[in-house]
Amino acid sequence: MFCLALFFFLPFLFSEADTIEELRSKIDDRNRRLEEIQAEIARYEKDLEKVGAEKSTLQNAIKELNLTRSKLLAEISKTQTEINNESLNIERLNLEIKEKESRINQNNKAIAEALRKIREMDNISIIEGVLSEQKLSEFWETFETLQRFQIGLKEDLDILKELRDALSKNRKEVESRKQTLIYKRNELGGKKEVVEENKKEKDTLLVVTKNKEANYQGLLDEKIRQREQFERELFEYESQLQFVLDPSRIPPAGEGILRWPLDHIRITQQFGKTSDSGRLYASGTHNGVDFGASVGTNVYAALSGTVTGLGNTDQYRGCLSYGRWVLIKHDNGLSSLYAHLSGFAVSGGQRVETGQIIGYSGNTGYSTGPHLHLTLFASQGVELTKLGDIPGRPITKCSSATIPVAPKDAYLDPLVYL
Repeated sequence: MFCLALFFFLPFLFSEADTIEELRSKIDDRNRRLEEIQAEIARYEKDLEKVGAEKSTLQNAIKELNLTRSKLLAEISKTQTEINNESLNIERLNLEIKEKESRINQNNKAIAEALRKIREMDNISIIEGVLSEQKLSEFWETFETLQRFQIGLKEDLDILKELRDALSKNRKEVESRKQTLIYKRNELGGKKEVVEENKKEKDTLLVVTKNKEANYQGLLDEKIRQREQFERELFEYESQLQFVLDPSRIPPAGEGILRWPLDHIRITQQFGKTSDSGRLYASGTHNGVDFGASVGTNVYAALSGTVTGLGNTDQYRGCLSYGRWVLIKHDNGLSSLYAHLSGFAVSGGQRVETGQIIGYSGNTGYSTGPHLHLTLFASQGVELTKLGDIPGRPITKCSSATIPVAPKDAYLDPLVYL
């Protein structure tokens, strides 16, 4: 009597199954290590917040740079561990795919054999079946076996469908993890560049100040003077620009139109005229929102769009502006600017998606401490302008620097869209 093979209950390739379990064990070990590294990063973040709240001295500046370097190295270790985990997960998924493909192949063969046997039995009429059997009881046993085959066949077809669905899911997950792996490798490269910038900043600071507190305080005073002069000139220029905002070309204010640009939100300065803006800015108003974030923190695109510009005003001496900045034009009439970055993760003209890493927060340009500056524009009003093209501004080494410029009515409050 024919019997359908119940191969699903047979052990499958013990060596590969063991390998899958070994990979899962390694992944679990690395996940535990990731938790330890994250706790270490959190401790550095607390130490950095504490130092940032203290008086600006050369000693504290050096301490902050050293803590930043330690935090960045921990983040590099975390990212490398995540990369290793993704590679292990891809390896595990590929083994599971191979296993499912083999099981599907075995299942196909078993089902084909079952169908052949059922066709053979179906071709025998009831009368022929009775005449061919020595006893009627034997015939009914054969008939019941056929019914069991048909029921078992349906169950096996259901299992086959589940296997194929699981196989498809595994393959999609592999592709997703491969993409994540690419992002993580890019992030690792970006973090390493930020570490190098951190070292250069420390070396430069020691050279410029000659490791003397008086020189450091003089440097701070000069930066404040240059920043106030620059802000005054820019504000006067932008105030003279003619612009009428067309509300129909931007979305109405609403929560969730933009996503937060950081994982952890700590607002240190709000948009517009605030209790501090009159003291901090020559214009008396703040053209964006500041978020407290240590150097090297991932900065994400607030919405999908195209990178219409990026630059680094620090390349030009005395140009105390945005430092490293990225401008993204979104599809809904808004444009977002991310400033004081320590590094880039995108390039000009690149299409980015919501939540994609576009850079790393920093302390570049004029900055009272590590943070992210987010400005939101009505795209219809913002344009990239060379500072040397601003009327009345003297020609300096900063004249070739380019930044986004807009009339005051084109600036929008990011918080009403977040």
